[in-house]
Amino acid sequence: MTIKEFCEKYKCNFSGICKKIKRKEKELAGHIVYQNNRIEFDEYAEEILKPGKHHEETVSVLEDGKKAAWELERVKGLYEIETFRRREAENEAETYRNKVKNLEQQLSLLNMEKSDLLKQMFELRQRIDEMAQKSKGIFGRR
Repeated sequence: MTIKEFCEKYKCNFSGICKKIKRKEKELAGHIVYQNNRIEFDEYAEEILKPGKHHEETVSVLEDGKKAAWELERVKGLYEIETFRRREAENEAETYRNKVKNLEQQLSLLNMEKSDLLKQMFELRQRIDEMAQKSKGIFGRR
């Protein structure tokens, strides 16, 4: 097994394994072969170099941290989407409030115009009634 394969298998750092090989050089004697700028070792060396429980816990914590970071990014993205949607809804609501206000003003003007027209109609009916009374008086005498 090469150091690269070992690092991929146990999820550890290349330079860290190289340092560990240097530290345990006497213990690993006869189990490590240096060939063509590559270091290869057997199962015995693998057992000695294999990360301990502390490393496994560290890797587990790091993986949990990566998952939590990804989940946080996902939630942030959802939050931004919802914030954008809320702002759009608020803007749309404001637009509709302005339209309603404008329509209420128009309705108020139309109601005032209606009142004026009804008042004019009432006055015209009174004049018509007065003229009818006068005409009866004028034509009724003959």
